[in-house]
Amino acid sequence: MKPKNQRKKYNYMEPVLHKIHKNYISLPNKDVKKNNGVLKQVLWRLINKMKKVDTLFKTCFTTVFYGGSFYEGLKVGKPDEFDLDFLLKLPKNTQPSLDISNIPGFVQVQLQNFENFQKTPEARKEWSGLANLVDNKHYLITSKVSQWIKGVIDKVLNQFPKDDTNARIFKINGMLFKGTLHEAGPAQTLKLKMCGTIRSSSVEINIDLVPCFRFGGNHWPPSPFRPNPIKNK
Repeated sequence: MKPKNQRKKYNYMEPVLHKIHKNYISLPNKDVKKNNGVLKQVLWRLINKMKKVDTLFKTCFTTVFYGGSFYEGLKVGKPDEFDLDFLLKLPKNTQPSLDISNIPGFVQVQLQNFENFQKTPEARKEWSGLANLVDNKHYLITSKVSQWIKGVIDKVLNQFPKDDTNARIFKINGMLFKGTLHEAGPAQTLKLKMCGTIRSSSVEINIDLVPCFRFGGNHWPPSPFRPNPIKNK
């Protein structure tokens, strides 16, 4: 199919699908508001503590990207799964470069000026620990980034009281929640369950936390790619 015909197809179908979903399938507003409130309180409490226990995270963290089916308005069933990205930055002086990987859909990030950057005062202070995330050619290593984030989250969770099953206890709006951390691919999944409630009224949510490095359009790899002409919101 030609690109022009593809755009026509998207322009026609996507608004119709959004309307059907909004009117007949989307989640109840009451449940969305309740679980979203729990999520944001836990999330920002966690992030603020992560900044205190890890200098590198404090330096490179910028904000949270709320993604996945829930925030795209496509989630059905219960509002109990959230996909969140920690948007991180890299120091400009390292001259980060994006290279196309031999794996489709993936890129590699190389810090081209990393050796010179390591000699600067800011590298030894604000960016201390960045060297642990790259290989000998100064490419970021996904597994090292994931383990670093896991370690920071673990440090924070250790500050919360725990029950006899080693689950961490969170108090939110006068309610108690049990929290456990699980690793699933690049994500750290925080599972929260309200304590001492009957199943029909219980709140259970899973929060996937994924570290992502943020780049502007000038860093994007070349084509092929095509934008979606439809605005989601």
